Amino acid sequence: MTRRVFEIEGMTCQGCVRSATKLLGEVPGVSAVEVTLEPPRAVVDGPEVDPDRLRAAVRRKGFTLREAAPAPAAAPAPAPAPAPAPASASASAPAPASAPAPAPAPDAHAQWFDVTGMTCGSCVAAVQRAIAAVPGVARVDVSLPRRLARVEAPGARPDEVVRAVQAAGYGAALRPDDDGDVLAREAEADRRRLAEVVHARRRFLVAAAVTAPLVALAMGGMAVWHHPPLWSGVVQALLGTAALVAGAPIFRGAWEKARRLRANMDTLVALGTLAAWGLSVALLLAGAPAHLHFEAAGVIVALVLLGRFLEARAQGRTGEALRHLIDLRPATALRLVDDGRAEEVPASALRPGDRLRVLPGAALPVDGRVVEGTSWVDEALLTGEAMPVPKAAGDRVTGGTKNGEGPLVVEAERVGADTELARIVRLVAQAQGSKATIERTADRVSGVLVPIVLGIALAAGLAWTLAGAPVERALLASVAVLVVACPCALGLATPTAVVVAVGRAAGRGIFVRDARSLEALAEVTHALLDKTGTLTGGRPEVVAVVGPDGRDLPDAHGLVALAAAVEAQSEHPLARGIVAERDRRGLAPLPAADVTIDVGGGVAGRVDGARALVGAPAWLARRGVPAGALAPLVAAARERAATPVGVARDGTLLGGLLLADQVRPGAAEAVATLRAAGVTPVLVTGDAFEVAAQVARAVGIDDVRAGVRPEGKVGLVDDLGGAGARVAMVGDGLNDAPALARAHVGVAMGTGTEAARDAAAITLPGDDPRGLAEAVLLARATLRTIRQNLVWAFAYNVVAIPLATAGILPPVAAAAAMAASSVIVVTNSLRLRSA
Repeated sequence: MTRRVFEIEGMTCQGCVRSATKLLGEVPGVSAVEVTLEPPRAVVDGPEVDPDRLRAAVRRKGFTLREAAPAPAAAPAPAPAPAPAPASASASAPAPASAPAPAPAPDAHAQWFDVTGMTCGSCVAAVQRAIAAVPGVARVDVSLPRRLARVEAPGARPDEVVRAVQAAGYGAALRPDDDGDVLAREAEADRRRLAEVVHARRRFLVAAAVTAPLVALAMGGMAVWHHPPLWSGVVQALLGTAALVAGAPIFRGAWEKARRLRANMDTLVALGTLAAWGLSVALLLAGAPAHLHFEAAGVIVALVLLGRFLEARAQGRTGEALRHLIDLRPATALRLVDDGRAEEVPASALRPGDRLRVLPGAALPVDGRVVEGTSWVDEALLTGEAMPVPKAAGDRVTGGTKNGEGPLVVEAERVGADTELARIVRLVAQAQGSKATIERTADRVSGVLVPIVLGIALAAGLAWTLAGAPVERALLASVAVLVVACPCALGLATPTAVVVAVGRAAGRGIFVRDARSLEALAEVTHALLDKTGTLTGGRPEVVAVVGPDGRDLPDAHGLVALAAAVEAQSEHPLARGIVAERDRRGLAPLPAADVTIDVGGGVAGRVDGARALVGAPAWLARRGVPAGALAPLVAAARERAATPVGVARDGTLLGGLLLADQVRPGAAEAVATLRAAGVTPVLVTGDAFEVAAQVARAVGIDDVRAGVRPEGKVGLVDDLGGAGARVAMVGDGLNDAPALARAHVGVAMGTGTEAARDAAAITLPGDDPRGLAEAVLLARATLRTIRQNLVWAFAYNVVAIPLATAGILPPVAAAAAMAASSVIVVTNSLRLRSA
């Protein structure tokens, strides 16, 4: 296997990164690809990497490849010698402890539209049908709480989608992908949602102000007058009409749907209130003011507006986590000018290369690098780490984190929509707007509930009339049926829980790609846990240097220097451990030439004119080192539960280095929590069985799969899935990416490689494996809440509609029940904030 490194021209965003990764990965002979935006580079591994084919593949997207000098690559992943189990390690280079856990890349394969005019689940179904009917649309998800539509439309233009939504009676506007300031855009959307709460409150207060005297006059008049005077009916008519005016958005929405021969929740309320109001006007004109129902129409409108106000306020609270993330970035920054002065400018005006002064206690406005000063930076809100991280000249900092006691001068590298905080905000917003699989049943029911209720209301009125009831009695039964039905509760049952759960996860540093990922995590039965970088620190240290006989070498400087010479070009954890041992001993680096890397095996090169081989015992055996000579090295590694890396020169074994890793704090607690939740943990590693078994014993895992190469991890996922298991793959390395993508749900460590994070659906905070257990428990609580909401929403409609049909629920009580049903669903979802 060979590795090629290319510089890429033409990439401008993370969407470009994913496109380039996909195109390069589809080229025959390529087994692994890692593409980064900064620096713009592609690292390609494969048995037959053809540069011309790679260039042709990316040229279609406007990218240009130029081969670069050899770059750091995967180190030997020691595998077994012939007799014992193999040794390998996850091909990942953990990020420095001070770096925040990067979120997975936002969805680059979908377009997002802001949708206006939706009030209930039937609106969601109508918008989905309209967009799905557009030629070229492959998939559409519509979120009621976020007022968003996610559209996968490789063959449709955005303007076609907008026209389809408008034709259905709603408004739509395309959201830019990565253009502009995503933080400002989300903040503006949040302000619009808060404004909705204010408007809903105002409309309700107006309706309540006119309905209260209306009810007093109607109820009091019945007690005072046996035959109410005409003026009483006229006043009731005026107050009732004023109440309907306060509910103008309801009637306006119903009219817009009626013009297009459609119906929604507004239609039901409008028909019910207008029927009660129209009957009362007819009775008043007929000179019968004793049997008016203006108060019923007014109370219905007031209760519906109260329900919408409480619902809007509760939905606003579901977005508090996103609002908190948006508020992390300061509105202004202190930019240094040529004469050393600092000028205060809007954060949106900053550009890469600007130098900024960050005062003690202030939030950092950009991603960048410290050029002057020392301090501690609190990164807890992005990484979940409780302890502040020391920062000095040369260290990277992330926008949204908080500076400690020392002033810093920071050079901006990423600003606005390109910052890590903006990516996180975009990811959380998109995840909150996504749709869980379980939601589709509710959408289907909501889509047909309104026409069914219209039919039931008509049938109820006819049935009462045929039974000999007065027209007034029959009409009131129909009104009660129209008002009591609630598609809103169905439409809100799932998305409100998803919005709260995604926000709660983000607040803990856990980033979820979409609602389906959360749903999949809740159903997990088995967790495949990579060893190096996941359960262990990913920083192996040399614990011994042995000779060909397996005994400690009294003078190991030469062997360490030789091994480090070829390993210096790798960023694999084992390679770093070997180079660190050379530096610890104070040895001078040796030059190496013709270095080639066999991913999962070892590294070869020329040092002082001799051919050096450094790698797994089995790999050395395949390259001519006698298997018998390797047995003492393997035995020594087994005795110390360490990973062996053999060193040979011109085919002769010189000895080897034994490396061991430390178990992460919290790994045992994470495994215990998973077991208590009914999830079976499985340790999967390419390392030797003895090493894996020692880690498994330390954390409490019984099932150990050692000597597993990347393709073997994919096979294990398939085997368990074929047996009916729901598998979560948890890893951090490039070689974990295929299994992360294949699993029921992939979970990446925050300190893992970009390839791992892109392949995973969920990213954990930093390097703490306890985040996995926390994510599983939150996902299960979310799914439990969704099911509770759906049971309530279905049961409410199944019970309430027959009661209204039978005349047991009068219109006023029906309106109160309908308003309460939506509020109950949203309030139940809000409990997840403390999950």
